[in-house]
Amino acid sequence: MTTLVTTATKLRNSPGSLYLHITTLLRRRIQSGEWQLGQKVPTLEALAREFGVARVTVRQAMSILESEGLIWRKQGKGTFVREDILSGPWFALQTDWPSLVRMITFGDSAIELRKVRDDKQAPPLNAADGRPAKTYQYMQRVHSKNQVPYAVIHIYLDRRIYLKAPREFSQRPVISVLERIPHLKIGVARQQLTIGTADIEVADLLQVPVNSPIAQVRRIIQDRGGTVIYFGDLIYRGDFVKLDINLK
Repeated sequence: MTTLVTTATKLRNSPGSLYLHITTLLRRRIQSGEWQLGQKVPTLEALAREFGVARVTVRQAMSILESEGLIWRKQGKGTFVREDILSGPWFALQTDWPSLVRMITFGDSAIELRKVRDDKQAPPLNAADGRPAKTYQYMQRVHSKNQVPYAVIHIYLDRRIYLKAPREFSQRPVISVLERIPHLKIGVARQQLTIGTADIEVADLLQVPVNSPIAQVRRIIQDRGGTVIYFGDLIYRGDFVKLDINLK
């Protein structure tokens, strides 16, 4: 009984919606193989007892998993893990420019613009990153899929370039718009990945508990003259991403 109370208390004390926390826990059971492909999963009633929550809360979580194509339901039979899904996270971090552009351009993420401001202060660059632009347009965005937020992105975009297509840059993935700016030539483009934990602000935006694992990507794009036209600080939920590198 102590374990049940502790689990329920931790879930309720974590920032964000309770049903999203349960979604994360159940998704992990599928990704880790604890719930195997084709397996019948516990009933709503059993899961509600396990987590110490209402049945409707578990139903909301299961509906998200169904919309993600991870489970299927058959009336009178129960709920099953789909047999045709790939194990592991559904969002892959790309490691080359063409793949990154293709993924961003044809992705189906929903974008919520949270903050926008003109920023005369340069992003946190070091000498190896390149020469800063005179001014930047700052944007904070939250990307979601199936109503689940999976990334918080802090973007600094050379304001001269931003003003060429302000509406598109505000509503669409920045890199896909950069690719279509006339006469803009990309020089260096690189990114660094580090593993960390979510602070209070990130946990709130991603609707995960504080100190949950995150993948933080620092992305730098220069023009041919060496000016940093794009700086991105991208923070992904750790349970939603994978890094797949072909070594040979």
